[in-house]
Amino acid sequence: MAKIHTRAKRLLGITSTQRKHRFYFTSVTAKKGHKSFDTKEKAMEWAKQNSVDMKTHEVHTLRTKFQVRPIPRQ
Repeated sequence: MAKIHTRAKRLLGITSTQRKHRFYFTSVTAKKGHKSFDTKEKAMEWAKQNSVDMKTHEVHTLRTKFQVRPIPRQ
């Protein structure tokens, strides 16, 4: 078993040997983006199934995909 040379890693039980500071934080979560769809119809269908209020959301167009996003403030 490799020796953990830093006190912080020993206390947290981190056995990684890489110098990545994110392992020191316990609140690291995956970034969640908007769900992408191939067609505008699929995006509208998903919004209807998940009861998304289309008065406060819009179908945003990317280069080849579509996303249901909140309408930005003006």
